Amino acid sequence: MSDATPKTDNTAEHKSPGFTDVSESPILKQLNGYLHSMTPVFDETGELLSWAMQPVMVEFKARDIAQVVVGSTILAVPMILSDETIRAAEEMTRLRIGVVAFVSVGFIAAFAYFNFYRKMIRGHVLDFTKRVVLTYGISLAVVLGLMETLGQTHWSTEYEQTLRHMILVGLPASMFATVADAVK
Repeated sequence: MSDATPKTDNTAEHKSPGFTDVSESPILKQLNGYLHSMTPVFDETGELLSWAMQPVMVEFKARDIAQVVVGSTILAVPMILSDETIRAAEEMTRLRIGVVAFVSVGFIAAFAYFNFYRKMIRGHVLDFTKRVVLTYGISLAVVLGLMETLGQTHWSTEYEQTLRHMILVGLPASMFATVADAVK
C-alpha cells in the first residue's frame, strides 16, 4: 500500500467479506481536486483487501456550473418560443407562478439531496444550499438571457409578464439543469 492509502483498523469487527457497513462515517480524500469516498474492502478473515473509491459530489465547482448552463439551455429555447408557455404565463395567477417557483426549487433540492448529499448532509448543509440556490439562479439567468436574445422580453411595458414567463420556463430548464449536473 502507498502512503496515499488511508489506514484503517481491520480488527474482528469486520468479520464478513466485502464493504464495511455504510452507516459508518466515510473516509473522504481529495484526489485531483475532487473529493472521493474511500471504502475499505475486507476478506473473510477481516484482512483489508483494497479500497473502493467513489466521487463525492458535495462541492459545486466550475464544471457543475457549465453543466447547469448547458442543461438549462437545452430545454429553455423551445419553451421560450412556445405559444402555450407564453399564454400560460399570461393566464396564471401570481400564486400559481409562486408555486411553480417553489416546485422548481423543491425538485432541485430533492434531486440534489438524494443523489449527492443523502449520506453526507452533515457538514455539507452550506454546500447543499449553495448547489440548490445556484442551480435555480443560474437556470433563471440562462432563461432570461435567452429570452432577451430571442426578443421575448418586454421590460418597459410588461415586466411582470416577462418575469412570469421566465419563472414558468425556469421549471423545466432548472429540472434538466439539475439532471445534467449529475452527469459525471
